[in-house]
Amino acid sequence: MTEADPKLIESHVRLSHSKLWEIQRNYFASMGIQAWKEEVPFYISSNAFIGHRYALVIVNFIKEWRILNPLHAEEPFYLLEVGSGPGKFSFYFLKSLKSLLTEYGLEAQKFCYIFSDVTEKNIEFCRENPCFQPYIQRQEMDFAHFNVEEDKDIQLIIGQKKYSELQSKTPLIIISNYTFDCIKQDAFEYEKDKLHEIQLALRSRYKNFDTQKALHLKELRFDFHKSIIEPEHYYENPILNEILAAYPPLFKDENAMIMMPLGAMQFCDNMNALTKSNFFMISGDKGVSIPWHFTLMGENYRVTYDGCYSFLVNFHAIGEYLKKQGGDYLLTENANNFKVNLYSMGTPFSRLIETTACFKAFVADMGPEDYCYFFDEFLTSGYRFTLKSLLAFVKLSRWDPNAYAIVHERILELLPLAEKVHVEDVKQELDKVAENVYPANMGDDVYNMMGIFYQTQNENDKALALYLRSLEVFGDKAAPHNNAAMIYEKQKNIPKALFHYQKSYQLDDTNKFANRKIHYLTGRPYIGAIVPVVKGLFIVGLIGLALYFISR
Repeated sequence: MTEADPKLIESHVRLSHSKLWEIQRNYFASMGIQAWKEEVPFYISSNAFIGHRYALVIVNFIKEWRILNPLHAEEPFYLLEVGSGPGKFSFYFLKSLKSLLTEYGLEAQKFCYIFSDVTEKNIEFCRENPCFQPYIQRQEMDFAHFNVEEDKDIQLIIGQKKYSELQSKTPLIIISNYTFDCIKQDAFEYEKDKLHEIQLALRSRYKNFDTQKALHLKELRFDFHKSIIEPEHYYENPILNEILAAYPPLFKDENAMIMMPLGAMQFCDNMNALTKSNFFMISGDKGVSIPWHFTLMGENYRVTYDGCYSFLVNFHAIGEYLKKQGGDYLLTENANNFKVNLYSMGTPFSRLIETTACFKAFVADMGPEDYCYFFDEFLTSGYRFTLKSLLAFVKLSRWDPNAYAIVHERILELLPLAEKVHVEDVKQELDKVAENVYPANMGDDVYNMMGIFYQTQNENDKALALYLRSLEVFGDKAAPHNNAAMIYEKQKNIPKALFHYQKSYQLDDTNKFANRKIHYLTGRPYIGAIVPVVKGLFIVGLIGLALYFISR
């Protein structure tokens, strides 16, 4: 800010030098878990489907690496998730990892999953989350405060050791989702045979924007400026110059936008040094993997806002950067926005045949964004589908609670006409959905929905357990209190029925049903019941009066 212009945060600078990256980091530090509860969408990278698909690829990698390196086959594997956020992906991934290791005959394989984030609040939230306690107790999970752009080692909080001190013989397995799009990048435009650097100036809609708390990212205003540069001498790192200079000839006469993910590349440098060029990374993000696709994108693709600012990631550049240092990469080559890609230092993909086949079949050909297309179709057009189709979708999702939530109403509609065998199928799938509810007060209250299902089937004990679980996980809400009260009343447990009716009415004073039940159970007259009678008598009186005057 300046006295002359209190709305100006920063004048034009190279994009990677902008204060924007620090401001975004401060935003996540200030908001903690609330960032995902309130603003930042994350379903595509935090559902049961993607957790299972990633686990499939990684278990195949572990299996193949053990075969290729028999001397170290019994060594533990360390898995580092960066930018772990609210921990929902970690929950689904770990469930699938444990299950698949058993299915692949690797149940004895030791591993440690390192949940890492730059925000202490997220680490504290997940470290205390009951769903992770079994992993912690088995020493299969640890935590680390980790800055993707800066930290060169990983300090384990529970183990109280640095990763470098572990002297691991196995590759460090890295998982990165929606991380590289929010850290340092440079942007360029190729236009009229010239390469232009994109510079960014930051302003705020209001005066004196607090860059430390950074609670109102949406108030930032961007002003881009471009100037001609020579790519051969732009960076101090000659590898970066080589990669940048290779793009313009690919575009020929076409204009194009180019991104250089410097933060991601710096992270790879740090991991390369830490692991002695021995790591395997799976990365999912909004980005481009085929260079000529840059010619199809205007400047409006460069950055988007959806709770935070997200820049396109150039996955091809990351791959080339590692390849020039002896690494290898596999890219998802399609037009999807969210792409998942593999990178390897130490073991080329030509030797990882099963891992490559698994990645192509279960991620590249049918990945997280493809699944979300199905999700959107069932969300908007669920009324068109049969019970069997709805259950097939829930199975495809790997029994994801959000997937069940969008078809719940349609399933209830179809139940009265369903054969008993199909109703039993629904119950069987619901048991799996219940096991997949991440214990955090975010998203749809699936426990309450499942309770309603079982209540319609007169399985009141199971319904009641789900309502009480709903209150435990999703907090005080009127609906599960009301539903639990109805079952307690049916069971003649009047004190508990009255308690839950009262809680429901306190939370929603428009709930006339609960209010009427409170008066009934306490033996007090319910004035609301008299109102319709008074209205009726009043109307009858008016009609009588009208007839009297007409008859005269």
